[in-house]
Amino acid sequence: MPARMLPSATSSPISGQARQPIARGRALRAALLGWVVLGVGLGTAIGVAEALGQAFGWGRLTEVLLQAVLMSAVVVPVVVLLRQRLDHRRVEGLGLSR
Repeated sequence: MPARMLPSATSSPISGQARQPIARGRALRAALLGWVVLGVGLGTAIGVAEALGQAFGWGRLTEVLLQAVLMSAVVVPVVVLLRQRLDHRRVEGLGLSR
């Protein structure tokens, strides 16, 4: 049975999200920058949470929760910025806005 073709008048909800091909070198630089942002964010979150945990005598659960909050606070805004600057795409594609 042949696949049904959608009418050409029907607008696809993802047509605005279609990506244009980018050069391999630029894609690798963007991926490397993303990994650096994640690594720095994770290292910062772990270091700050452990230092505060030792200074105030917090338990492991509190340290892990603080790491999660700090990681989100550091990394998410930078990822959104990279998305806008490097990919030239809107924030709605990340699923963070309604």
